[in-house]
Amino acid sequence: MSDDERLPTIRADFEQIAKELQRTKDITPADTVGGWSRCRAAVPAFLEFVAMGMTPTSAARQLEVSRNGMYQLRNRWPEFEAAWKEAEMRGVEYLEDVAWHRAVIGTPKAIYHEGIRIGVERQVDNKVLMRLLEARSAKYARRVDVNVEGTINI
Repeated sequence: MSDDERLPTIRADFEQIAKELQRTKDITPADTVGGWSRCRAAVPAFLEFVAMGMTPTSAARQLEVSRNGMYQLRNRWPEFEAAWKEAEMRGVEYLEDVAWHRAVIGTPKAIYHEGIRIGVERQVDNKVLMRLLEARSAKYARRVDVNVEGTINI
């Protein structure tokens, strides 16, 4: 699924979650003083950015809201915490898809001859491919042998 196809699905999912969050009574009106209302308003876009692989810090920065405010909302709002975890899981899956695409399909690289573009070739990334194999298969996993001898006094 391409980014263009994936984004409306993610957006719709998180818009529905945001509507549900807005109906909850866990946050009192007193909590909306100052930056709280900006953080609450940013919830749908924040979840969307995280689901597209952004870190929570980068998502908050992009939306010009307090990173700490978003974390505080998460701690006060169980539904938001669950949605955040879902968004992070989707973000990891998305980044895995991007890595797979770069490793197997490749990325286009222009070919020039005497300053003139004469074509395009696809470059695959074998390092990324090995990392994917290491993560998904015990056969390719990096092995580390650790031998500890002696006593530990606590």
